Amino acid sequence: MLENTMRILFFCTDPLRYDPRSKQYLIGGGWVTAVIQGLRQRCPEWVFGIGCEGEGAWGESAAGCVRYPLAAFYKKVNKLKRKLCPAAEAEILLPEMLKCVADFHPDVIFVFGSESPYGVIAKYTKIPVLLHIQGFLTAYQNALLPPGVSRSTLYQDAFPNFKRMLYLRNYFHVFDARTEREKEILKNCMHYFGRTEWDRAVLRQYNPAADYVECWELLRDAFYKNAGAWRPHPDKTIRIVSTISTPIYKGADLILKTANLLKERGVDFQWEVIGISGASLQEKLCGIQANAVNVRFCGSIKEVDVLVEKLLASDVYVHPSYIENSPNSLCEAQMLGIPVIAVAAGGVPSLVEHRQTGMLVPANDPYVLAEYVTRLKSDMALAQKISGSESVQACKRHAKEDILGVIIQKLQEICADHRGPAQ
Repeated sequence: MLENTMRILFFCTDPLRYDPRSKQYLIGGGWVTAVIQGLRQRCPEWVFGIGCEGEGAWGESAAGCVRYPLAAFYKKVNKLKRKLCPAAEAEILLPEMLKCVADFHPDVIFVFGSESPYGVIAKYTKIPVLLHIQGFLTAYQNALLPPGVSRSTLYQDAFPNFKRMLYLRNYFHVFDARTEREKEILKNCMHYFGRTEWDRAVLRQYNPAADYVECWELLRDAFYKNAGAWRPHPDKTIRIVSTISTPIYKGADLILKTANLLKERGVDFQWEVIGISGASLQEKLCGIQANAVNVRFCGSIKEVDVLVEKLLASDVYVHPSYIENSPNSLCEAQMLGIPVIAVAAGGVPSLVEHRQTGMLVPANDPYVLAEYVTRLKSDMALAQKISGSESVQACKRHAKEDILGVIIQKLQEICADHRGPAQ
């Protein structure tokens, strides 16, 4: 019979931060924290440990977990080695990871993301490793640059700014090295949580024998509290919102090209882009200035309530990325009920059913995107239909208790298989 007590060791990229006010170490603030807090409530008899980048005392209790700050990357020699040779990241980190495993004695090691070096631990331990898929660099590499843009294009655009050229070289060098490392991680790890048909397909390419279980992600509490809160706005101005990050494949160029078409058409609109403070490279490549086509880059919004308020004040949410798995920003918009339009790339079609829980557009198609933006403002029946359906689906898909139940069951199964039949 499986013992009640289990020891779960998490490895993640969220750094441990010290809060001088509470005199405690805090672990991130997103998916990892939500999982740990949920598991602590559901399984108080379990023991949790977490290893991630940080400095300080080894083996202390922090945020309900035994804390293992991995300080390898903080040493000057390793910083230099990491910068000059990105392929050495795992080599630098591995000794501390093995020390962490030896100290904690976990029943299961739970790794977040195949992009980070933590997944390499599966090759060096007999303890089962469960990897929660975030995305795949191996597939992102295929769609890293927008149509018509090559690495040479970017170097030529940067010349003679050698600092910018050096940055680009390092970016691609790191990306390529991490992509090759990820392929090895996928081959060595045997247990996975995933969500979409896309991540299942990519995983099967590298490890067809892997154990794969569908497990969606928890969202931030503010979105559960405001589920279905979006309502249509009577004014004529179309308020569009997008949340993206800095990589060029996130689609800032598609936003600019679409906004330019809307401007030429005489549409009254405003487009706010959250997450980045500018896109000068895309402006140069497209020949379109953001301020000339009613696009405003808002930068990051740390206060989640402010973000929710801004999203609810919008008419349409647009997700323009050329490659994604299951972006939480899109899922959060769906939960609020904002009619969404998304590029049908990667795992997005597993989130959006066309004309039911959103609208899907081809990659790099500003014409269809512009048409759908205006349609969702003018066709209120369609907008309200999508709003209601997507919110219900998102609430079901991201139900906290269901997700925690899947995680707990899988951890118990893995642990039972590893321990073998009860004596």
